[in-house]
Formats: sequence, C-alpha cells, structure tokens
Amino acid sequence: MDPLFKRVLFFYLILREISLIIYRGINMAKNQSSKYSKEFLDKTIKVWQPYCPAPLSLNDAREITENMTALFDFLINNDGNQKE
Repeated sequence: MDPLFKRVLFFYLILREISLIIYRGINMAKNQSSKYSKEFLDKTIKVWQPYCPAPLSLNDAREITENMTALFDFLINNDGNQKE
C-alpha cells in the first residue's frame, strides 16, 4: 500500500472519530438543555444566588439541580438500607 495513501487514510479516520465525538457532545448538550425549563432554572438561580459570591449562570443552575436531585435520590433510596 502506498505510504501517502496510508497517511491520508489515517488522518481521515482520526477526523471521522473527532467529528463523531463532537456530534455526540452537541447532542448531549441539546438534550440536557431541554431537560429543565428556563423559568425553573431562573428560580434555581434566585434561590441559590445569595449563597454564591459569583453570578450564577443557567449552566450553574442546571448543575445545582442535577446535584440536588442526585442527593435526594440517594437519600430516599438508602434510607432503609442502613445496617444496625
């Protein structure tokens, strides 16, 4: 096989993998952004802003919401699972 062809094929495969990763990332971001309404995220910012010196963004509000949901999910699911 021609060395130039091998190089071109190698770079083509690398660029294809990178484009797939970027495409998946964009789709994940679109799915996450529609998970919570803007009004809900605005209310989240209003509640949590007094506890944070820096201005909170919508992404911060989304992260806070996901972390609090995970915390309460953990607490609810592990409430009766304690060993005596």
